[in-house]
Amino acid sequence: MRRALLKAAAVITGAPTISLASSAATLAEEAYTSVEEIEILITDDGEVLTVGEGEDVESVEAYQAEPAGETGIRPFGTEDGYSSNGTLRIRSNSTATSIDHFKDAGSSIRVEFRNYHSSNRGTAWSCPQPIGSGGRGGRGARHPSWAGSARVRGEMRVVGTSTIIRTKYTTRA
Repeated sequence: MRRALLKAAAVITGAPTISLASSAATLAEEAYTSVEEIEILITDDGEVLTVGEGEDVESVEAYQAEPAGETGIRPFGTEDGYSSNGTLRIRSNSTATSIDHFKDAGSSIRVEFRNYHSSNRGTAWSCPQPIGSGGRGGRGARHPSWAGSARVRGEMRVVGTSTIIRTKYTTRA
C-alpha cells in the first residue's frame, strides 16, 4: 500500500520514481574504482601458471596440448592435467578492497585470501574456503589505518602448498 501511495505521489508531483528493485550487488560494483584481474591455472603439483597472450600459457587448451614429460606420462594427477583454473580479481576504492577467485574448472581447492599493501604489510589470511568447479570464494575488507594511501594487491594462497597467487597492485582512488 505504501509503495503504491509513494508511486502515486511521484506521478502527481512529477518527481522521478526510485526503483526499489535496485540490486545491492550492482550498487557495490559501481563503488569500486580500480580493478585488476589475472587468469591462472594451478597444476596438480602446485605450480601456478598465468594464462593469456604473452603469459606462461596461451590458454588452458594449449596447456593440455603440451606433450607430457620424458616418461610420456603427465606428472599431474587429474585427467585434465591441472587441478584448477579460474580468475583472481581485486577491486579497490579509497576505503575497501574485495578479492575474489572465480573457479572455472578442475578439482576442488581450499584457499585463503588477504590484502597486501605497497607499504610492505599484509592483512591476516582469511579462513580457508573450499572452492569447487564453477564456484567462487573471496573476502572483502576495509583498508587498515596503517595502510595510509598505499596501493593494494590481492593474494590467494592454496592451502597445503606454499603457492601464493598475486594480482598486480591497484590504486585506491
